Amino acid sequence: MKQNDLPFFFIVGKGRSGTTLLQQLLDVHPAIQVPPESTFIIHLFSKYNAVNWNEKTLAKFVEDLYNFRLFTRDWNIDKTKLYNQLLKVYQTEKNFTYAKAIQVVYLTYPSPYPKKKIVLLGDKNPFYTFYLQELKRLFPSAKFIHLVRDPRANVYSHLKAFQAKNIGFIAYKWLAYNQEIENEKRKNPSLFLTIDHEKLTENPTESLKEISAFLGIDYYEKSLQYKSLAAEGTWDKKNFKKGIHRRITTPISAKINQQYKSYFSQKQIYIIEYITAPLAFLYGYNIQPKNQVPFSLRLSFQLARLRFTAWLGFVKFFYTLPFFIKKTAFRLLALCNA
Repeated sequence: MKQNDLPFFFIVGKGRSGTTLLQQLLDVHPAIQVPPESTFIIHLFSKYNAVNWNEKTLAKFVEDLYNFRLFTRDWNIDKTKLYNQLLKVYQTEKNFTYAKAIQVVYLTYPSPYPKKKIVLLGDKNPFYTFYLQELKRLFPSAKFIHLVRDPRANVYSHLKAFQAKNIGFIAYKWLAYNQEIENEKRKNPSLFLTIDHEKLTENPTESLKEISAFLGIDYYEKSLQYKSLAAEGTWDKKNFKKGIHRRITTPISAKINQQYKSYFSQKQIYIIEYITAPLAFLYGYNIQPKNQVPFSLRLSFQLARLRFTAWLGFVKFFYTLPFFIKKTAFRLLALCNA
């Protein structure tokens, strides 16, 4: 098998469900490459999926790629090296495609973990939950690991990480992310594996064995040692210690799944449960569907639903915009975060 024909898998689900933790646990495997989060696959899809590739196109692709802040900040790929790798594959392939360009980028990523022969490429990105069909068009044999978390714990984690306040809005996001995956899962159930955050944190070894079997690879016994196996200084350089993923620097613990109980009021719990109940019950969480909305909460539900609908509409609209508009937006975002 050629390196740029390696199979792909994607870690999807609502953010704050353990996707970053799982990315680290799998990237430590010597035969798997799972770079940090970046959204370039989808945002460059409209420009490069059907393009006629040549050396000039390769150069433009690299330039566009380095407009993504998360990519330039976290992937640490030398720009010239990446172009040369792309050029090498392009010159030896009769049918160079966008999917092959993506695979070259992922293989060029310098993982902090020692690698032997890479046989599988992975991606972690909650955002990709809404673009599963595009991912399947690029990688027809791709598999998807769906992470789900108790919606009450998920909303709590989101509030603490992002200092958000609109509980109903976040609950609707939890519902939408998981509904999107369930819709695709019904079409191709064998391509999806659902793992709940509670199981991943309570028994990570069992979860990793199940994931390894699903991906068709051997379980790596040192997976839980991801921090000690990384290249020296890696964890000091990452944004984990003070960022939204700071808990990943601490030992894996299921205690965080219960912290919401002393945080939310009964009214707040009711809002989360009312919105997420049907799907949460399906996943085995002890949340019973509510028959009606109290009059005092009806306006809050309507406003939360309206805000969520507007948010999702904007996200999907932004994806359809011409690439040069998205490129300008990403440049402005990079300046704002500089």
